[in-house]
Amino acid sequence: KTLQSNNWISESTLNYNKTFNENHNLNVLAGFSAQEQRTDLSSMTAGSFPNDLVHTLNAGVVNAGNTFSEEWSLLSYLARANYSYKGKYLATVAIRADGSSRFGANNKWGYFPSGSLAWRMSEESFLKDVSWLNSMKVRLSYGATGNNSIPNYGSIGTLGYSPYVSSGTVNQGIYTSNFADKNLKWEKTGQTNFGVDASVFDGRVKFTGDIYYSKTKDLLLNVPIPILSGFTSTLTNIGELENKGYEINLSTLNIDNEFKWSTDFNIFANRN
Repeated sequence: KTLQSNNWISESTLNYNKTFNENHNLNVLAGFSAQEQRTDLSSMTAGSFPNDLVHTLNAGVVNAGNTFSEEWSLLSYLARANYSYKGKYLATVAIRADGSSRFGANNKWGYFPSGSLAWRMSEESFLKDVSWLNSMKVRLSYGATGNNSIPNYGSIGTLGYSPYVSSGTVNQGIYTSNFADKNLKWEKTGQTNFGVDASVFDGRVKFTGDIYYSKTKDLLLNVPIPILSGFTSTLTNIGELENKGYEINLSTLNIDNEFKWSTDFNIFANRN
């Protein structure tokens, strides 16, 4: 058996960073990437070896052989902008477009936006004089991601081979092994997150809390279909999935000298 897999990726990004009037900072990034993988497999088997002295195939009778080849590719464009005002008010927006060879001709591209806002409350004048507060930030974000983890030719009506007998002769027949779906598309997940980060008492107590809600649409699933169609299932976009919950982390540094004592507490809950 011989297996060979080649994967290449090319990534190019352009970055721009500028500070205006000492208070405004803008960072912009644009990028492009391309990736492709090809896998080739060949195998051959033999039997009826006269002895165990020679292990090469030509010492026996070759009775089977097989070759296999598949490939996939991914093309992506992305852009992101980060803005900061006085280090107190932070904003990020981003967009990426991904085109996958695995999807139908009508829906190869998926578009995934994201954005976030953050406020460093501890930098405000009304909290500057709070001696026990080191830092405090609240944040809100939304982001969308995609899933293309399906067989390489899941949207194409591929052909299979099967022998059949005609007039006492065995012939090799060709049949359609799966449905063609030109509308098969990306599975998309969007998530909203609200969080708070705080550090008090010279960093001896740190707190992080998050509440989130995510929803996945157009799930990529193999769905049972009537066997009268000639198939038992087909790959399609169907159904939705929802997750929501919270996570809390609390860390404390209780003793910090030759003897050190720290504690960590975490609680997480998710509803699916």
